[in-house]
Amino acid sequence: MIKKDNIMNKDNIQLRWQSKISIFANTTVLKQLFIAIGIPFLVVIFVLLMFNQEPLYTLYALILIGSLFLLTALLIRFLYRGVYEVEYLLYDDKIISRTVTSQRKKNNIVNRLAIFLGILSANPTVIGAGMLANARQSETLVFANVKKVKYEPSKYTITLYGKSLIKLIVFCDKENYQTVVDAIALRIK
Repeated sequence: MIKKDNIMNKDNIQLRWQSKISIFANTTVLKQLFIAIGIPFLVVIFVLLMFNQEPLYTLYALILIGSLFLLTALLIRFLYRGVYEVEYLLYDDKIISRTVTSQRKKNNIVNRLAIFLGILSANPTVIGAGMLANARQSETLVFANVKKVKYEPSKYTITLYGKSLIKLIVFCDKENYQTVVDAIALRIK
């Protein structure tokens, strides 16, 4: 769904649309999940296999890691129905990506629970992960800071690369992809 706001309002929004992205079917999302979760777990598995002298303990660790993956997938499937919902607001000078309100409420609960459990278990990693996840429910990228744009028409995605490792993936659908491409291309210098 794309809305063109022809009336210049105080926010100067040019385009607004929402996307529902399948977490388990979208290759872009799966690639990002692999980078964030898969690689660290592969390193742990490698270390376990290479340096652990007790095969039984290695087996227990591998079962635990597999169980965590399965539990996480089931939680995502149950809580979010396997879908990530995002809204984009395209202005003259920037684009904002933010989690849709209904999903943001669920995210707030999960993130606060992670922070609370991290405090209870004295685990600063979990506390930090919950805080970072909560802070990244809305991201803004100013077009003047975009260094590179990658268009993927077959996936209906546009990846905007900003300064210092900042990256924003813009998900579109078949109907609005070209409109969004044209609007972004006009704003990238």
